[in-house]
Amino acid sequence: MQILRLSFDNLPSPAIKKCFAYCSIFPQDTEMEEDMLIELWMAEGFLQVDLKNKTMENKTMENKTMEEIGEYYLEILLQSSLLEEINYGGRRRYYKMHDMVHDVAKSIMSKSTKVINSETGSEDNGNQVRCLVIDSFGEGTINLFESRSNLLHTLFLNRSGLSDDILTKLRNLYVLNLSRVKNLNLPISIGKLIHLRYINFEGSAIETLPGSVCKLYNLQTLRLNRSALKVLLKGMCDLISLRHLHFYTLAEEFQMPSDTRVL
Repeated sequence: MQILRLSFDNLPSPAIKKCFAYCSIFPQDTEMEEDMLIELWMAEGFLQVDLKNKTMENKTMENKTMEEIGEYYLEILLQSSLLEEINYGGRRRYYKMHDMVHDVAKSIMSKSTKVINSETGSEDNGNQVRCLVIDSFGEGTINLFESRSNLLHTLFLNRSGLSDDILTKLRNLYVLNLSRVKNLNLPISIGKLIHLRYINFEGSAIETLPGSVCKLYNLQTLRLNRSALKVLLKGMCDLISLRHLHFYTLAEEFQMPSDTRVL
């Protein structure tokens, strides 16, 4: 464990350390897709170059896109043996953490991340919680959620959707993951989450998106693959910051809105 901690301490920048620690929000043995990791890091602001800080690394990254910076960070984590690549021989690249490496990352994020399930319970971590992963809602979960909602940057919900009352409290949210959530109806108030940069509805039961989604002017990534969605919004051309739209469907009746060509 000490050797792994030393590998972490020797990472060349605070940004790469944040990217590594953030991976602990996924359960052990999760195979993390390269594009998804980079998009999450981007949403959290980990891939921004500080031009005021004239380090050699920042000079190297100055003219690179955030996606290219993310790829560079992944290579460093691979070289440091903090991530391992899962090779399936296709175009997509996947990564996972050894259990002991995951424990190190989890310990680093322990004050800022809370995972709530049947095993962990919903005890309060204090005022530093910024990432919340919820498998089930109970009374304790709701109380914790309401007391920390305005502080959250990342929210993963694995079992249930969001009510309008809860959604309006997430004023500083960057990442919203509702993948594989069933019985999902998204409230119109999502348009008020002006800082939202990443939404994942992949594999969810969502059939329609409220028009207010088109008011999320800071949204960078929208993941809709394998969802029940039948049509994209006509106003998506207003999503001026959108960099990644993932939407794959086999529905024969589906038609792409004409204004998405300007994205």
